[in-house]
Amino acid sequence: MSFQSLTLRLEEFPWKWPLSMGGGVQMLRARTIVEAIDSEGLVHEAELGPCPGVHPESHDEALAVWNEEMEPLLLQKSFQLHLWNWKKPFFGLIDHAGSLSSVQTAVEQLLLSWASKSHPEEFSLPKPLLLPGSALLPIRKAADEEQNWLEFLGLWQEGFRVFKCKIGRYEADHELRFLKRMHEFAGDQLELRLDANQTLAGETLARWRDSCAELPISYWEEPGIHCEQSLHPLALDESLWDHDPAQRSDQADVWILKPTRLTLSETVTLLKRAAEVHRPCILSNAFDSGLSLRCSAWIYAAFCSQPQALGFGTSRFLPDDAWYSRAWSAPLVTVPTQPFAFQERKR
Repeated sequence: MSFQSLTLRLEEFPWKWPLSMGGGVQMLRARTIVEAIDSEGLVHEAELGPCPGVHPESHDEALAVWNEEMEPLLLQKSFQLHLWNWKKPFFGLIDHAGSLSSVQTAVEQLLLSWASKSHPEEFSLPKPLLLPGSALLPIRKAADEEQNWLEFLGLWQEGFRVFKCKIGRYEADHELRFLKRMHEFAGDQLELRLDANQTLAGETLARWRDSCAELPISYWEEPGIHCEQSLHPLALDESLWDHDPAQRSDQADVWILKPTRLTLSETVTLLKRAAEVHRPCILSNAFDSGLSLRCSAWIYAAFCSQPQALGFGTSRFLPDDAWYSRAWSAPLVTVPTQPFAFQERKR
């Protein structure tokens, strides 16, 4: 197989509210959709969409690498399925070391689309997988507590039972009180994932550590520097892989994976490794389109030994996303048997 043509299309969607990320305030989510037609006439789509605060590269930098390096390579090469290796960059079909993760992910999406469409029997789950979804619920300042509570009740009524709560931005007593209010309302049905973005330290850390025994906390994500001995279960996200992964992976009880940040092949490698060392993995991504979420969910379903509630929240931030991301941010998500069997998209 070879790719006969590659077409790029810029998409920009407004954030539901301005987001402070990547050192500035972002008003729009920019991404490039790559459409490829292969030598058999099959159409494939991928997302080239680095996100500020998640990827080190900008969208313009990724696009430049795509145009200068990757597109000429893809249009010149013939691909052989017998060389496929899930754990190698570009699935072993391209020898191109050191590419940006967003660029590599887009290429791997195209390659997976080709493989699954041309050889569906080899790239298919035994059956669709139904997984719960988690809701993202930042805890707001005390003056907005009742609005925050109505937001929680709305998500609860939608059917969410797993909540990822952003903590560490306001007074610990206020945030703890709100979490305990949630628990009193929901009882044993509630599951909490707490993400402090490395804000807990000193007396605040001690306050959290000593006050949460009764709360149904499934893990603490990035609670703070040197918190490894204080809060458990400890979850680490991409910082786990950016800084001495061999050492930090031993410290983490739970691994948080963002496939478009890690690349698809690296995600498979880590899922296989997690199965060997008995570490649960959480799939987390709130800023990708439904195209990428669908592909990431399929990879997760195919290779995760202990699937957990999905951490997809794109529709919260990008309600106008054209790729039906809402279906992937729901209380229950169905992962299809094939990653690109069809692609639902608003026209």
